Amino acid sequence: MNLIFGLGFSRSFRILFFSFFISAYTLDGQINKYEFSSSVDSTFVNYFGNGKPQRIQLFEFGLLNGPSWEFHSSGQIMIHNQWSKGLRNGLELTFDQAGKKIKSTTWLDGRLDGEELVYYPTGVVQKRTIWSLNLKHGLSIWYHDNSIEAAIYPYSRGKIDGDVIYFDSNGLEVSRKKYQNNELIKKMKR
Repeated sequence: MNLIFGLGFSRSFRILFFSFFISAYTLDGQINKYEFSSSVDSTFVNYFGNGKPQRIQLFEFGLLNGPSWEFHSSGQIMIHNQWSKGLRNGLELTFDQAGKKIKSTTWLDGRLDGEELVYYPTGVVQKRTIWSLNLKHGLSIWYHDNSIEAAIYPYSRGKIDGDVIYFDSNGLEVSRKKYQNNELIKKMKR
């Protein structure tokens, strides 16, 4: 049996009942820039069950535009990035639940482009990679937790090309492999 319509509730009660659900849904997701605007130019906010924000995003002409934040359920920021016309553009920072930076990435028109840094929990750089239009291009360097280089990978347009060198935690070369166009050519020992 339909309780809303079957029991003969007044028309005004039914309108009030349904408008409550519609407004509750709207309040959870969309904060409009102007009172009578559509969701084309707006700020989107959604929340965890504990009432803390999960995501805050700005829209212009229906596309993500401007800064964006995502949060851990504790309320600590997880990701902060920039958007332009629906594409990631600029610096993206990622944090762990304690608020320590764990990754830094550069975007250009929705593609990885520039330096990417990954960090150990201590804050020391673990990996440094150079990107060009979504392809690794240049040196990708891995580090031991004491900041000494652990491995060097040379990339050209997304493929390993050149000598890959491995180091021990004291910085002494352990081995070397020669690659050409992502193919192992020669393994050399030291």
